[in-house]
Amino acid sequence: NEIEDIILKQINDKRLFILHQKNLFVFNKKLLKNSLNKKYCFSNLIINKKLPDSLFINIQEKSYAYIFNQDEKYYYIDSDGYIINEVSPLDIKEKKYPLISYRGKDNIISYNNTKYDKIEIDNKYFIYIKSLFNNFLSLKDLTSEKFIIDDEIDTVKVYIQNGPIIYFNTNNDVNKQIKKLLIIKDEKLKNEFEKKNYIDLRYGDMIYYR
Repeated sequence: NEIEDIILKQINDKRLFILHQKNLFVFNKKLLKNSLNKKYCFSNLIINKKLPDSLFINIQEKSYAYIFNQDEKYYYIDSDGYIINEVSPLDIKEKKYPLISYRGKDNIISYNNTKYDKIEIDNKYFIYIKSLFNNFLSLKDLTSEKFIIDDEIDTVKVYIQNGPIIYFNTNNDVNKQIKKLLIIKDEKLKNEFEKKNYIDLRYGDMIYYR
C-alpha cells in the first residue's frame, strides 16, 4: 500500500511535470525508482511499463541477518550491515537473529539522503558474530543473549543468559575459543561459573576471569 501511495503521488503531482504522469508513455520510471530507494532497502528493484496502461514493479527484499542496537534504537540489517528497517524492541519476539549492541563512543550509522543506510563496522565483526551465534545455538546449557561491540579492538563480548560476559578475539578461531570456554566451565569453575563477572579468552592459551 505504501508503494502504491508513492506511485499515485507521482502520477497526481502536476507541479513536477510538463506532461501528465497518468500518460504511461511519459511516466518517469527513474524518478519512481529513486523515490522508492530513498525510503526502502531492496536487493533488487525493476520497473517496467507495458503499454497502454500497465506498470509492473518487481521487488526483491533484502533478508534479515542481524538485529543492531545503538543507544535506544534497533534495526534489522542484512549480512553486509545495510539497514533494512527500524524496529521497536517490543516487536523483537523471536531470537532468530544475533542481537548486536554497539557500545562505542562514535556514531557508526551512516545516512543516505532521507533514510538510514549502513552500519559502518568492519565486516569481519558481522562474520565472527554469526559464527559465534551458530556455535552457541548448538550448546545445550549456554545461551547467548547479545553480542557487544565497543572500542576494544578485535573484540566481541557475549552476554550469556544467567552467566558471565565472555570476551572473544576476532583474530582467533571461534571453535578453539569455544572449546576453551567449555573446558574452564566444566572442568575448573563448575558450579562457580555463573557467579563470575567475565571470562576473557582473547590471549592464546591464557584464560582470565573474575
